[in-house]
Amino acid sequence: PIDEAVTNGLLIHYYGEPNAVSAITDTPDVDNVFHSSIIDYVKSRLYQDRAGLATDGNIAGVSLNLSQVHERKWTEATRMIRLPDFT
Repeated sequence: PIDEAVTNGLLIHYYGEPNAVSAITDTPDVDNVFHSSIIDYVKSRLYQDRAGLATDGNIAGVSLNLSQVHERKWTEATRMIRLPDFT
């Protein structure tokens, strides 16, 4: 059984094991319509992490702003393609 309880995350469920993405040139084994929105989701989380680790307030502020930009793109994309909003 798959644990479908997700808190502050993203659950992608496959019926089979997808091909691994191990190089920058690889593409996720999902429909092309999801690629850009997945990238925005990941960028949003990476910028949040960067802001949390920054010792300079300016870097933290810029990282938080970039995180919010990508989160808005993710939210807009999930609404456009009618995905549930995971944020």
